[in-house]
Amino acid sequence: PPTKAPPSLSCLLQARQPLATSAFLLRALGPIPLAPTCHPSLASSVGDLADLCFAAADAADADRPLCFTATGAADAERPPRVLLVFSGPCDTWHCIAAQLTAAGAEVTAVDTALGGPTHDVLGSIGEVLVAAIAAGEFDLVFLAPPCQSYSIRHRPKLRSQSEPDGITPTPREWVRYLDKHNAIGRFCARAIKASVSSGTDVGLENPADRGEGSLAAWTDHADHGSIWRTSHVGAALELAQAETFTFAMCSFGAAYQKWTSIAATGRLASALAFLHEERYRCQHGRQRHSELLSGLDQF
Repeated sequence: PPTKAPPSLSCLLQARQPLATSAFLLRALGPIPLAPTCHPSLASSVGDLADLCFAAADAADADRPLCFTATGAADAERPPRVLLVFSGPCDTWHCIAAQLTAAGAEVTAVDTALGGPTHDVLGSIGEVLVAAIAAGEFDLVFLAPPCQSYSIRHRPKLRSQSEPDGITPTPREWVRYLDKHNAIGRFCARAIKASVSSGTDVGLENPADRGEGSLAAWTDHADHGSIWRTSHVGAALELAQAETFTFAMCSFGAAYQKWTSIAATGRLASALAFLHEERYRCQHGRQRHSELLSGLDQF
């Protein structure tokens, strides 16, 4: 007999199914519309993801591929299960979801660019995700929350080192915007704490802190507040005993600097250890970078 199509995620959420069914709910998110996994300029010489990763490694270090291979899953008979929250639209050759899928991982990607309101972590799906993480349904959770309000280029400045959750008084027209970003931060904190409780490796990416003591310290922006200092994410990462890796995108050949940090635990932290090397700092001194990010990319 023909199989019945699974109900949509929105229908299941409206029916208020028990959170114990979170795995089923997550599967209802549907397949990810993945882009090709090779850069167009490499298509003729690079056949698949493994070749691409090792080709990149050869350019920097012949002994180490520049990719994270999820190994040691709880069940060796199944592929590693990865949850990407704020994954983006997955429409570029270097999209993490596409690369991990090509490497053999089972990827669940969540982003409003993929599923609209159904994927909004401030709605019911947020509870589902936290419950699934706490239940140990993933081997790796990676979070890349929107970083506009944490960026040094945001105008007006909304956060400071002493008030990383938001300056007081907050400009009236920016209150709702700031509240939303802080709510997303609190969701991330709950996801991190759920990862700790289930022993799941977790990572979070955002612009680097520019204050005193940071590898990316910048006197002109030393008082700018970052996600790393907030009362929610900062406290959750401390609880997780996460290790922070700070690097400049230009060290990977980008035309712009964009200092970035990833906080990670477990095997992900081990895999990212190479980012502590000096060569992944900006090596340009006072030389201007050829590209200054603008629009959403600047954040």
